[in-house]
Amino acid sequence: MFGAFVSAGLYYIFLVCCFKQLRISIAVIETAADWFADTKRIVFVPLGYFTFGILVFAAWACALVMVGSITVGGALPTTEQGTQLKKVEWSQETYWMIYTMWFGIFWIMAFIIACNEFVVIVATVTWYFSRKDIPDRDGIPGDS
Repeated sequence: MFGAFVSAGLYYIFLVCCFKQLRISIAVIETAADWFADTKRIVFVPLGYFTFGILVFAAWACALVMVGSITVGGALPTTEQGTQLKKVEWSQETYWMIYTMWFGIFWIMAFIIACNEFVVIVATVTWYFSRKDIPDRDGIPGDS
């Protein structure tokens, strides 16, 4: 029981010492809630960029398969005529193409994520610095 009272006392001292930071945190959360209430369409931005990223990745995967199918070797020796089996031997240039493609997909995906974050940041800044008391062209005050 004594330990619980000491813990509760330390917790209340912590709350008193951090009261200013708690008020700032609550104000930030309230502002974020107001922002989301005014800009509900922002939910579609990450979904759009996600779909675009999936399409880019699918195109990249097809291109990687095409680059990976570049072979140097000939047909495998078989006893049957007309075989479709091939011996896959990559040249040094093929390896470098594949390494470059891996770097490229990481860079492109990072760029798509950065574009998504930029759109959300611009929407947030536009909303935050807009006049909330004067309606704009669509009649809704403070939207972005």
